[in-house]
Amino acid sequence: MGAGIAGLCLALRLRAAGVPHLVLARQERVRACSLAETLPPTTLALLEREGLLELFFAHGRKTFGYCAQWGTGPLRRVDFFGQGRYGHGLKVDKAGLIHQLTEIVGDRVVTLNQIVGIEPRRGRVRISWAQRGREMSADAALLVDATGRRRAVLRRLNVPSLVQDHQVASSCHVEGVRIPELCHGVVTESFAGGWGIASALDETTNVLTLFAERGSPVALAMRDLGRWSELLADTRLLGRLLAPARAPTQGAVGALANSSRASQLCGPGWLAVGDAAIAFDPLSSHGISNAVFSASVAASAIEVWYTTGDTTLVARYAGRMETIFAQYLAQRRQYHRSASS
Repeated sequence: MGAGIAGLCLALRLRAAGVPHLVLARQERVRACSLAETLPPTTLALLEREGLLELFFAHGRKTFGYCAQWGTGPLRRVDFFGQGRYGHGLKVDKAGLIHQLTEIVGDRVVTLNQIVGIEPRRGRVRISWAQRGREMSADAALLVDATGRRRAVLRRLNVPSLVQDHQVASSCHVEGVRIPELCHGVVTESFAGGWGIASALDETTNVLTLFAERGSPVALAMRDLGRWSELLADTRLLGRLLAPARAPTQGAVGALANSSRASQLCGPGWLAVGDAAIAFDPLSSHGISNAVFSASVAASAIEVWYTTGDTTLVARYAGRMETIFAQYLAQRRQYHRSASS
């Protein structure tokens, strides 16, 4: 369930392994804001191993680092030159990438309007959904939640989330402009009550995303594009992207952006991949790598289970992802301690 990068990459791996499957994709309203995600050089090696590098290059642009402005300190420059085999990262148009992945997966994708019910029964899972006014259902030997931080399947199964924070994001497009101080097309900057990131989507458009704790005054203000200039008034860089002549070209799009994980990553007849399993702070740039990696490991486990009935690798997959998230939290705590000292 879920037709983001994790769900579609899992479908590709299952097709290659000869494992029958369907991808259930909820009919969403058209996103008002295509997003660009920066992949560090380490992710490119993963994409090459998975046979996805050419596809990602077709929907991305090389990037050689980023700049960061935290508080009143100096502008920090991080270069990708010399890192790993490639010496560069990749800035990916996620909407274009997902569109092509959907075309490749083809008729295995079934669009639905809403989930009606999910019911475990006799070692299988029955899922019912509404599609164009009709109710349909299917029995699955294994149901995979790839619905991101919403965890639509897990919520139906009463599997709670372990949430480390309540960060939310709001994104919009602004006219692409060059700021002389920036050596790279990506910049992060903090401001009172939140932080933001600007990234070039293409030659003419920047994606500007602001982050804050849900329910805070800043998060409430982020919903109104008319208040963004006020929020960024004291920033050194991000506010310059919102000059009157460069007003946002589209409305803001909100999303969850928390660090969280499912309390269980697998159970009788189900497992979770991508952000539905473990979700990182967007500042880590691990969203796509997590989607691809978890889909790959899960696919290998599912293939063994399907051909032999052995669920050992499914349980091992869950343990591996839990360990990765625990390591991430330890690094996150260390980073916050050093940032506040």
